[in-house]
Amino acid sequence: MSLILSTELKNARLQVICDAIDNGSSKLVVYNAAQDVICELIFPTPCKADISNAVLTFNDLDESMVLLSSTATNAKVVNDSDTVLFDLTIGNSDSTADIKLPSTALYQGSLLRLNGWTISES
Repeated sequence: MSLILSTELKNARLQVICDAIDNGSSKLVVYNAAQDVICELIFPTPCKADISNAVLTFNDLDESMVLLSSTATNAKVVNDSDTVLFDLTIGNSDSTADIKLPSTALYQGSLLRLNGWTISES
């Protein structure tokens, strides 16, 4: 049996995620299919811009240099002790991925930034 949570509880769970990210220096690590690190973006503190209606909108992440040319497939949010807080999928703008990029092909030496991205509780 799956739980059906109220919006209030979903918002509270999203706040727990924010608290975990803000507790130290957390980063979003972008990987390719072989799990090579393509890029690391540092979360600002606070990480959230807003939580409402079971949607967490993050503050913009500063741009960071892409470390190798590859196709981004997934990402992990990790804290300063390298504990994985949660995993995310990466896809192009038309995908159903958690993080949507104009192109998943990233090139070494270019800059990657995430502005106004969201995650939601279903």
